[in-house]
Amino acid sequence: MQEPALTLADLIQLHSELNAQVISLWTWFVAGNFAALAAYFSVQNLVPHIKGLFLAGFWFYAVGNLILVRDNLRILAALTPDIESILDKAPDAAYAESISVLSQIDHPVWVAIVFHLAVDVVITLIVIYRKGKCFQVTSPK
Repeated sequence: MQEPALTLADLIQLHSELNAQVISLWTWFVAGNFAALAAYFSVQNLVPHIKGLFLAGFWFYAVGNLILVRDNLRILAALTPDIESILDKAPDAAYAESISVLSQIDHPVWVAIVFHLAVDVVITLIVIYRKGKCFQVTSPK
């Protein structure tokens, strides 16, 4: 038995959901990084093995998030030709021009990887090179 073909509406729905997931993943990445750094700087002195565990946990989180972002962007890139193919066959489809423009918004995977890893490396360097009591608020005497 043959599976029913995806319609233009199905592809647009999937495209919209994947875009929303990518935005959500980036939002969680930013929020997670701020939370991790806030927690890290709230501790006055970290012994080296705890600092290492913090970095290991951070990198597991970062790599997992990056894989999800990359996968969603790759699927989005694969959907674009399918949407365009359907629009080419039915150029009078409702909102064809808008759908075409939306489906061609390009979020290159390599850009996401570069920016993600750049942030990851900066946070790692902050953790590695933190000396003493950073951002400590002292009250006047």
